[in-house]
Amino acid sequence: MGTEIADLKREFRKELREIKQSLEFVNKQYEDMKKECAGVKEENAALKVSNDLLAQEVDRLKAQVRDNSLRITTAQDQYSRNKNVEVKGIPV
Repeated sequence: MGTEIADLKREFRKELREIKQSLEFVNKQYEDMKKECAGVKEENAALKVSNDLLAQEVDRLKAQVRDNSLRITTAQDQYSRNKNVEVKGIPV
């Protein structure tokens, strides 16, 4: 009976070591994933800032295009009338 108890103790210790190793492995993977998640969060925050800046730039460029289109239209209208003759002082 003493050897059976000793065998059970050995078996129990062996299983306990294996469980401990498994827990250490899982813990290491968890910590690695936590670090990776933190990195992804930082990258996501940076991308959001960059996206906001790009959206502002797009809005600015759209306004500039509208302004330039208006100027071109005005210039075309003026150019189309540059050879017109305006007669004043003649009663209709």
